Amino acid sequence: MLNIFRKIKAVGFDLDRTLYKENPQVANKIKVSLVNKVLNKKPELKSFKEAEEFYDKLYMAIGSNTQTLRKIGFVNAEQIMYECLSNADISEFLSHDDRLCKLFSKLQKKYWLFLISTKPSDLAKKALIKLGLSPDIFKFCIHGDNPQAKTKTDGLMFKYLLKLSKLVPGKHVYIGDSLKADILPAKNLGILTIAVGDINEANAKISNIYEIENLLL
Repeated sequence: MLNIFRKIKAVGFDLDRTLYKENPQVANKIKVSLVNKVLNKKPELKSFKEAEEFYDKLYMAIGSNTQTLRKIGFVNAEQIMYECLSNADISEFLSHDDRLCKLFSKLQKKYWLFLISTKPSDLAKKALIKLGLSPDIFKFCIHGDNPQAKTKTDGLMFKYLLKLSKLVPGKHVYIGDSLKADILPAKNLGILTIAVGDINEANAKISNIYEIENLLL
C-alpha cells in the first residue's frame, strides 16, 4: 500500500475509460452524433470537419461533453448526451471481467465503495452488470441524470458525494482518467486521486485499473 492512502476509508470510481478501456467504435459513433448535432445547430460551420474542429477546441478547454454542448447553446444538453450514449451502447462490447470482480471483492473487505459517473444510471448499470459487478456493491452511485448533481467539471458531483458520505474529504480517494472531469475537481475539494493514465496532478497514477491493488491493498 502507498503510504499516502493509509487513512482512506472510501474508494470511488469513474466508469468509462476507468473500469474498462475505451472502445474506438463506440467513441467514434458518439463523436459523429455530437458533431452532427453541432453542424445542424450551426450551419455556418459548413462542413463536418469544421464542426468537428470547433467542437474539439471547446471540449479541450472544458473537459465535458455535456458542458460543451451547453456552451454551444443546447439547453437540452443532458438529453442529447443520453441519446448519443444510448445509440452507441458500450455495454454491447463488454464482457465479464473476472480479474476486476476479484479486485472489487478484496476492496469491499477493506473500504466502502462509491461510483461517480456522468453516464446516466440505466446505461451505467448495464455496463457494470456486463462486467460482472453488481451496482449494489457501491454505497453511493452518483450519475449524470441525478437532479441534485449532474456534472463533474464544476465539482458538483463530488460535493454531493461528500454531503452523503459524512467523512472528511481526505478519507476518500477517487480513481478516474480525466484531468478536468475527475482529478482536478476531486483534488480541489481535498479528495485524494489516482489517475488511470499519465496525469501528474493526481496523487498517484496507474496504467490500468488492476494496478490499484498495489496502491490500496
